[in-house]
Amino acid sequence: MKVCIVVVLAFTVALADLDNLFDHNKLEDWFKNNKIADFVNKLDNVTDETRKTLHLTPNLYKKVAGNDEEKKHFHDFFDFIAKHNKSYESETDLSERFEKFKKSAERIAKHQKENPEAEFGHTQFSDLSPEEFIAKHTGLSTKDLKKKPKNARSKRASIPSAWDWRSHNGVTAIRNQGQCGCCYAFAATSAIESQMKIQKNETYNLSQQQAVSCTYNVAKYGDNNGCSGGQSSGVFQLAIDSGLGKQADFTYTSGSTLKVPACKSITTAVKVSSWEQLPSDDEETMAETVYNQGPIVIYIDADQMMNYKNGIMNPTAPSGGWSINHAVLLVGYGVQNSTSTPYWIIQNSWGTSWGLKGFVLVKRGVNSMDLAQYVYSVK
Repeated sequence: MKVCIVVVLAFTVALADLDNLFDHNKLEDWFKNNKIADFVNKLDNVTDETRKTLHLTPNLYKKVAGNDEEKKHFHDFFDFIAKHNKSYESETDLSERFEKFKKSAERIAKHQKENPEAEFGHTQFSDLSPEEFIAKHTGLSTKDLKKKPKNARSKRASIPSAWDWRSHNGVTAIRNQGQCGCCYAFAATSAIESQMKIQKNETYNLSQQQAVSCTYNVAKYGDNNGCSGGQSSGVFQLAIDSGLGKQADFTYTSGSTLKVPACKSITTAVKVSSWEQLPSDDEETMAETVYNQGPIVIYIDADQMMNYKNGIMNPTAPSGGWSINHAVLLVGYGVQNSTSTPYWIIQNSWGTSWGLKGFVLVKRGVNSMDLAQYVYSVK
């Protein structure tokens, strides 16, 4: 009994902090000796649905028991299910997700080799195919997107070599869009929240649900398509026309329901005066705008962010070129001391358990992930 108590306590501590929650040698013994059910029943910090899923694992273990590499993946998968409170309906579903998990491991190794300044590993998305990941966790529509020509400039403004709005009262909390493809709404509302902090020293948690619901299929707001994609410019225009209310008055539910509730009238908390598209392919102007005005919205190709953990991303472009699919908030820039690599600081909308507590660093000055093509500021 004492051993079980120690194990459960160790699990409770490790759940939030470690990739490997359990000693894999002990896991192996529990499976071999048919004791895994007792262990699972004693776990804290997992939902009942996750517990049911873990009880489905013995038959999958039997299938991989004769292959050391497969067993390593299986142990990692068991950790993954518990850490991220995953739930699967059947052994068939479990096996299908395990295959996708192994494919994620292959991509992680490939990305790590190509991008040594970053760290990649299993994340909450590792049981998804790349197509599922993009469909559920991004949400940018590229319909009618147009680049803005770069202006010829003889002289640039002088700005610091590094600037981070997180250290200057210009960034609000990391949010999580869930499984609704509405990144455009989260990036836009976060940009407006940042402006309120910078201009007025006021902190808001604006209603992302209002941004999704009230631009849904509305022509003047770009016909945003709810959980199936949209553009931040439509949300900016809504904030100009009627303003945005607080999260508490129109709570975000689309991330779990995948449904778009009807737009409703709520008390206006903030309005903005204008938004602007910045020139394409001009990372110097991007840095100047971030420093002088505040965080800005950018559109990127997020495919290789699926398993990002740490460091500076500078992924190899796909053979077919980049494919813009995600809206995020650019909150600062800097230079890595040991390598002198310049980077952007980007706030994402996948919760604090992803990346650098919700942020990602991307190499600056090389249009990595096509991040300099579609850029927007709001005032």
